[in-house]
This record gives sequence, structure tokens and C-alpha cells, in this order.
Amino acid sequence: MKTFMRHLIGFVCCAGLLMGCSHLFYPKASALNDIRQGMSPKEVIRTLGNPDYKRINYDLEEWEYNKMLNPLDNEPTVTIIRFENGRLVYMDSFKKSERPASLPEKPHRPHKRRP
Repeated sequence: MKTFMRHLIGFVCCAGLLMGCSHLFYPKASALNDIRQGMSPKEVIRTLGNPDYKRINYDLEEWEYNKMLNPLDNEPTVTIIRFENGRLVYMDSFKKSERPASLPEKPHRPHKRRP
């Protein structure tokens, strides 16, 4: 009985450690491949989990994820997701050390004049 209890305690401790580290990884290795233009924020959260950072600027919302694709990675993959009017319009991912000096700006769209 003591051996069983030791194994049970060991299992519970290991499971707790793994669950505590789950926010460091994307939910699955192919998660980034499942992201599609036009997705809603709820669909992105279902696919990638909650973002690490959010930035909002008028009608543009940008989310940033900093997670490992798998346990063998030596640095996180940064993923930038942009929403406009509640739909995904832009995604980029790169290794943290390869972060571009600046990310592309929102394309300027002239306002349509009403007759």
C-alpha cells in the first residue's frame, strides 16, 4: 500500500508540474497552421489559447503569443495576430531572436464617400 501511495503522489506531482508549464507551449505543434484569415477572436483562443499580450488602437486589435512549439525548442516562437472589425486580418510568427525591427503598419484605406 505504501508503494501505491508513493506512486500516486509522484504521479500527481508530475501532472501538476506539467499543467503548470502548459502555458509555455502552444496547445499542439500544428496550432499555427490552423490559423486562417477571417477567424474570430474566440476561434483563435480555441486554437492558440489566451494571448500573452493585447494591444488595441482604435479599430485594430493586436495579440501577441510567446510560446514554444515543442519541448525541444531552445527559444519561444512569437506570433502576432491582428484583428480588424472582429476578424483576423494578419498573422506573423518568428523566433524571438529573429524579431523584425518593426512590424508592418496597418494598411491605409481611404474612407469611402457617400453620395
